Amino acid sequence: MKIIYSPSARRDLEKILDYYFDIGNRIKGKKIRAKLILTTAKLHDYPRLGKKDETFSIKYQQVCYFLVCDNHKIVYKLPDEESVYVLRFFDTRQNS
Repeated sequence: MKIIYSPSARRDLEKILDYYFDIGNRIKGKKIRAKLILTTAKLHDYPRLGKKDETFSIKYQQVCYFLVCDNHKIVYKLPDEESVYVLRFFDTRQNS
């Protein structure tokens, strides 16, 4: 399974890192980003590891899934049998 990060997902990872850099906690930001990437890597072997996400499924008109990693949600879809497409990463304590 190939894991592909959407431009939005890449921006989300950078925003998470930037937030922690801005509040002076670079190490925590790097740890969170690394943990999100490691959690996403599990999808290589277990692409249906997550639960179905109805909101994103409606938005993208395709079945989407999510994984929770601490306070963050990883949203992805399976466009074909050979790839995982990561749509978004976001803090579940935020509205979007």
